[in-house]
Amino acid sequence: VWYLSIESNDDEQGLKIAPGAPTISQRLDLISKLRAAGHEVIVGVNPCTPEWLPRPKELLSAIAANGASGIWVERLHLNYKQIANISEVGMAALTPDLIDRIKKKTSHPIDIEFTDRVNDIAHELGLATYTINQHEQTDFFEPFARLYPKRLPTSQEFINHCHKGLKKYDFVTFEFFWKWLSPALPAGRHDVGGYVKAKSTQVIKGIEAEWSNRQTFLELMAFIWCESRLKISPAQLFAFAFAITPEGQYYLDDVGLPMLMFFPDGVDKKYCVIGD
Repeated sequence: VWYLSIESNDDEQGLKIAPGAPTISQRLDLISKLRAAGHEVIVGVNPCTPEWLPRPKELLSAIAANGASGIWVERLHLNYKQIANISEVGMAALTPDLIDRIKKKTSHPIDIEFTDRVNDIAHELGLATYTINQHEQTDFFEPFARLYPKRLPTSQEFINHCHKGLKKYDFVTFEFFWKWLSPALPAGRHDVGGYVKAKSTQVIKGIEAEWSNRQTFLELMAFIWCESRLKISPAQLFAFAFAITPEGQYYLDDVGLPMLMFFPDGVDKKYCVIGD
C-alpha cells in the first residue's frame, strides 16, 4: 500500500505549499502508474484546507479516477513555535486568517464544515475516508488488512467491529474487546509497558514502583481500557464513553472493569451519565 499526500488542486499552489516536492499532476500520475503495477494507493488530503483546495470535487474526482481507494482527511494545525519557525517562502502559502485558525487546538467551524464537505464528496465518488478518532465505519484500512496479515489491529477496526454487531447505547465490555483483539496478539510477557510510559508519564507517575515494562498484552490492554487519561484509551475515541451513574460511579462488568457505551453517531464526552 502506497500513501501519497495531495493537498491542493494545481501545480502552482502545490509548489508554494511544498517547494521541491513533486507537482500535484505528477502525484496524480503516480497513482495511476502504481495501480497499473498492481499496488494499492491511498491519499492523504492532509492537511485539508479550503484556502489550498478551492475545488475539492475536482481533486477527489482525479484521485478516484486514477485508482486510489481512499483518502485520509485532517485539518491543518501548527503550534506557535512551528509558526514562528516558518520561512518566508513557507509563509507565502498561508494567510493571516488561516494562521489564526491553525494555531488553535480546537477546529474552527470553517474547517469542520470544509472537511465534512470533502468527506461527503469522497463518499459520493466511492472513496473510503478516515480521520483520526472518527466514529464512523470505514473500509479505509481494508488494503492494509488484505496485504499485511502480520500486523496489529487498529482502533478503527474495532469501531468497525462494533458497527457490525452493536447498536446505539449498547454496553461494550473489556471481554468483548479482548475477544476481538487477542487472536492477533502473541501470548506471554513482552517489553510492552514502555509504550504507555513513553506516551503518558503523568499517568504512570505515582505508581512507578508497581509498574513493569514486561507485561502480558492482557495486562497492558486492561490498563489502557480503564485509564481514560491515555490518548490511546478507547474512551478517547468518539464512538465510546464510559457509562457512569448520576453519582459518578462506573458501571462495572462481571470482573469489576468499567464498561463503555457505544455511540455509532459519535459522542464528544468520555463519560455518559445514565439512569437505572
